[in-house]
Amino acid sequence: MDSRLEKSSGVAIVIGSVFMVLTMALHPAGGDTAHIRQMSDIIIVSHSLAILSIIVLSYGMAGLAIKLKSDIVLSYGGAVLFAFSAVAVTMAAALNGLAVPFFLERMGEITSENSGMIRTVLIYNYSLNKAFDLIFILAMSGAAVLWSWAIVRTGLLKKWLGFLGLVVGILAIAMTLFGFVFTDLEGLRIFIGAFVVWLLAVGVALARKPAILQT
Repeated sequence: MDSRLEKSSGVAIVIGSVFMVLTMALHPAGGDTAHIRQMSDIIIVSHSLAILSIIVLSYGMAGLAIKLKSDIVLSYGGAVLFAFSAVAVTMAAALNGLAVPFFLERMGEITSENSGMIRTVLIYNYSLNKAFDLIFILAMSGAAVLWSWAIVRTGLLKKWLGFLGLVVGILAIAMTLFGFVFTDLEGLRIFIGAFVVWLLAVGVALARKPAILQT
């Protein structure tokens, strides 16, 4: 693997991870329509930053997939799952952080005549957002498991990074299947926080090390 691509991929993973943390820090708690309108600027900024983080992170994770291509099944499998997770979380961010503020702005004053329709639209938007969040969580966890397994099998990065990713990914999938709610704000913060630890470790490893075999 070209050392410039490896280093730039690691830097992208680190930057994307930092953007994800900032997104969670800026993300306001939910509320009624008046609260959403009041916080619309912060909502738009935080979700735009989330979309930017996925764009940057996608470059870095593509580099990780190339790094691990000697185990092509696990590497490309992880890339496919990550692509699904990236699309899903982008849709969730666009719906919750861009569409809702734009919709409420266009609706103007909320009256007794339109309040029921607005509530129905917001409930539907919320349901779509949760569905996309769930796809993101499971697909991202699956990608981490496959890539981490590839790290352990190939030794192309330090194996403890692989074991860490396996623990985080498998635990997230298991907790989701057993009913833990990662799709609310606090749950998503827990999920992102756990994955950022692994992502930062992988990003630093790629950025600091030349493209040679490590054991």
